[in-house]
Amino acid sequence: VRESVKPGNAAAVYIVPDNPNKIVSFFQIPITSTDRAVIQKEAGDKFTFPAELAGGFTFKDGSVQHEVIRDYNKEDFYKEAEETKKDVIIKELKVEPTFQLIAGTYSNSKGDVTVRIENFEKVKYSAAEAGPDDTVENVKVGGQEALYQLTNLKGENGSVVRVDKSIQFYKEDKKLMVFVSTSSPDIAKEDLLAIAEKLVK
Repeated sequence: VRESVKPGNAAAVYIVPDNPNKIVSFFQIPITSTDRAVIQKEAGDKFTFPAELAGGFTFKDGSVQHEVIRDYNKEDFYKEAEETKKDVIIKELKVEPTFQLIAGTYSNSKGDVTVRIENFEKVKYSAAEAGPDDTVENVKVGGQEALYQLTNLKGENGSVVRVDKSIQFYKEDKKLMVFVSTSSPDIAKEDLLAIAEKLVK
C-alpha cells in the first residue's frame, strides 16, 4: 500500500481482514531530498533554508509534509469492499498546497542539527508539556523569547541513553514555530543559540 503512494501524496486505507472495528487508516509519504533547492521550493517565501548554518553545519537532507484533506466517507470504503470483495481499499487523498511540517538536517564534525518548521497559519491554540526529567529554560534569541529544552531519553533500566537538546521560537510575521535540535553530545547549547540567532531574522 505504501509503495503505491507517491511522495507528497496521502491515502486512506481500509483493510478488511482482521479489522473487526472497520478502522480506516490514513497516511502520507513525505517529500524527501538531499537537494536543498527541492526543500526550499516547498518552503517558498515562508522560510529560508540556508546552505550553511552558524558553526559550519552544511545541509544534508530534508523532508516536507502537507496537511491532509480528509474529505472521505468511511461508508464508501465498506460499500466498495462489499461490492468488489477486495481485501484492501485505497483512496488517494488531497493535500493542502502549503506545507504543514518541513525539516532540514545539517551536519559538521560535531554531529547533526535538525531545523524543523511547523506551519501555525491555521493553529488557534497549542500546548506542549515537558517530561518530569526534562529541563526547560527561557532564553533570548534575536531579542525575542525562546525556550531551551533538555530531554532525557531513558533505557529499560532507567539510565539516560540519550539527551536531546532543542531551542524553539515563534516567528510571528510568518506564523511559524521553529525548532533547532540535536542529540549529539558534542553540540552545546551555545551552538544551538548561535544557529537560532541567524534563523530568527
